[in-house]
Amino acid sequence: LVSGRCSLEIVQKALAAGIPIVASVSAPSTLAVNFARESGHTLVSFLRPPTFNVYAHIERLALDVEVSKF
Repeated sequence: LVSGRCSLEIVQKALAAGIPIVASVSAPSTLAVNFARESGHTLVSFLRPPTFNVYAHIERLALDVEVSKF
């Protein structure tokens, strides 16, 4: 969980550490979203319970709610 904006560097460090899911309370950068999609990482942002946005690989999350797709 990142307390600020999710950058490309954060997602790269998660990849190097073997962490498959990155979550942040603020917006992700476009580069972070693109890298997460290409590298197979799940990227969650605007994490403010009870809501959040998933930008990449939602299939990794176990959700018990209806998912709206844009």
